[in-house]
Amino acid sequence: MPTNIVVCSDIHYIHRADHSCPIPERRTELGLTLLRSVLEKARDEIKADAVVLLGDLVDNGDASGAEDDLKELHRALEEAGLPYFAVPGNHDGEVQAFLEIFGTEPGLHQVGDATCFFFVDEYGADDVAVRDAASMQEMAEAFKKSSAARILFQHSPVLPKIESPYPYNLRDYIRVGELYDAVNVTLSVSGHYHRGMAATPLERTHYLINPALCEAPFQFTHLRVVDGAVSAEALTVALDGQCIND
Repeated sequence: MPTNIVVCSDIHYIHRADHSCPIPERRTELGLTLLRSVLEKARDEIKADAVVLLGDLVDNGDASGAEDDLKELHRALEEAGLPYFAVPGNHDGEVQAFLEIFGTEPGLHQVGDATCFFFVDEYGADDVAVRDAASMQEMAEAFKKSSAARILFQHSPVLPKIESPYPYNLRDYIRVGELYDAVNVTLSVSGHYHRGMAATPLERTHYLINPALCEAPFQFTHLRVVDGAVSAEALTVALDGQCIND
């Protein structure tokens, strides 16, 4: 039986938060509606083993009322009845509060036939993600004991290098990528870069960037694991709730 994982990121939801997004392309008011459509497809059509949310679930986690918006998204996950994981992005506010709302324990989790590791990175004022060495060591030790497909999840991309004045890549992306290759990571999955990027092989590891759900064409990713191999398909949620192949 295949293992199916649905990945969403960059919802940038605003409902009760005292905040206005200055970027009109972000349909921040649609976040809950779009997520519910994804969850319906994940449950009823894809038969997902888990749903993964890769950060920037709200547009300004430090704004008054943003915690209520995070809780609203969490309720949608609970109502869908699927196992789920959520890691924070640079827009999601205080990390511990986020993790308490969604109940995700960073680190190693088995999802069907996939060995998954979830990273929670730190962000400074410059929005550059920094990863602590301890979590990298934990991942390396855990993967030594697994022969299954090895999938890593984090908010900020590791590779390839994204050329932009805005910082997208993890700070020590070269060193991190070298370690991913050393422990035979199958697929690294990120968000943060709203345009997204199809699964791309670099050395031993494939890298995929999930596109932002908050911007047209409102996409998410279906990962399918069969016999240790992982395939990825981008799917689109139309505003009427219909899901079509991209």
